[in-house]
Amino acid sequence: MLKKVIVALGLLLLISSCGGGGGSDSTGFFTVNGATRLMPQAPSRLVELPDLSNISPSSVKMKVYALYLGDNNNCTDIQLNYDNGESVSYVEFADNPVLFDSDTAAGTYGCMVIKASDIIKFTPNAEAVAAITECGAEEYGHDIFWYDGGENSEEWYDPSTGEVVAAEGNRANHVEQDVYLYFPYDPDAALSANSKLSPNQIIPMSSKIEIVEGGATSGTLMIDFTNKVEQDMGYCTLDSPEVEFTLSVE
Repeated sequence: MLKKVIVALGLLLLISSCGGGGGSDSTGFFTVNGATRLMPQAPSRLVELPDLSNISPSSVKMKVYALYLGDNNNCTDIQLNYDNGESVSYVEFADNPVLFDSDTAAGTYGCMVIKASDIIKFTPNAEAVAAITECGAEEYGHDIFWYDGGENSEEWYDPSTGEVVAAEGNRANHVEQDVYLYFPYDPDAALSANSKLSPNQIIPMSSKIEIVEGGATSGTLMIDFTNKVEQDMGYCTLDSPEVEFTLSVE
């Protein structure tokens, strides 16, 4: 949970509408796929003895708008790499969808940012439906960031405006907002360079993104909600997932 803070002059995150970066005019191809680990759809007749180690979704859907890349490990120079537009639909992560694909300037990138909806849609599996009274075999919404009506409401940094945004949705009332998920190679450097960034919106990258001239680099955004379905205050919801971003170069 974060309180609003004032960023020092000159540390505002810069955004350009042009694609690419990395200090080179040559290009390679960069693709980002979505993925998740799921179990079968809940049947109409509930199982009597649920597997309590697998209280998971059978479906996970997200809506992603745009991809930004930056040379620096601290994310102070991100540029728009690919834009899906505003009229995008939810995609099923179990289908390993292509989220973004673009010609990208060859080079090394120390930061990636994804603009997405803060509402994840999910369907509980059979074990979750059997184990949790509040969960049925239907689709639910889950806000990535929550508003709790007080000082502990969650916030995130919006690089398009340079401002901190407060969450408006909660368990009972989902409010769709655009969020920016930061994947810096050096999270501490990113937080130090921009005091408006929230630790809640940062997912560390284990390695930098290498775009090779004439080559193809692919990344997979794995969002794992295994055993993460739960009830909270009488609502069927999700606990925080395990998130991993992996890369391969051809």
